Amino acid sequence: MQRLLLIFILSLTSCAWMGSDGVSLFEGEEVISRSQAMADLRAAMILSIGKCPENSNAAMYGQDYIVPGELDSPNYLKKSIDNCVVAILLVPCGLNPDQSALYVANLYRTVLRLCNPRPAGN
Repeated sequence: MQRLLLIFILSLTSCAWMGSDGVSLFEGEEVISRSQAMADLRAAMILSIGKCPENSNAAMYGQDYIVPGELDSPNYLKKSIDNCVVAILLVPCGLNPDQSALYVANLYRTVLRLCNPRPAGN
């Protein structure tokens, strides 16, 4: 009986196997998968390029390297990803295109870390 209880408790604490719908039931908030979270953040960077073409090098680098590197959990709270989308869209225009793309892209990394995309099930 104790083993069964232990297995049940461990399964509740590690919800990666459940998928985003199952985790939503336990979290009480809408949960999205890592792939959906990455798609939302990448879409925000594309919109950012449309708004500020001079930021295109940094945003393209951010899409390919920063977003996948910063999101490492299988599920995320949708509200936290939505907050990050808004934060990315608020990145100022006029980043210096003469700077290295890596240097300027760190602004997107900082924005993503400060908006704190919250993993679900933790």
